[in-house]
Amino acid sequence: APTPILGPLLRNMTDSAKVLGVSRTTLWRLIQDGHLEKVEIRAGTFRIRQQDLLALAEKGVEVTT
Repeated sequence: APTPILGPLLRNMTDSAKVLGVSRTTLWRLIQDGHLEKVEIRAGTFRIRQQDLLALAEKGVEVTT
């Protein structure tokens, strides 16, 4: 059974970057490279799913600059 998520289901970009221990620039790069999917909650305002952040942190991805 999937582990229940504690805390917010969606995180803003700053919090998402902190969860992964990366900069906001690197977070956007992860989105552009298809490692994360952004959720647009209104025009120009994005969030990242907590479950996607945890899955990426568990899997680990090498980011090229």
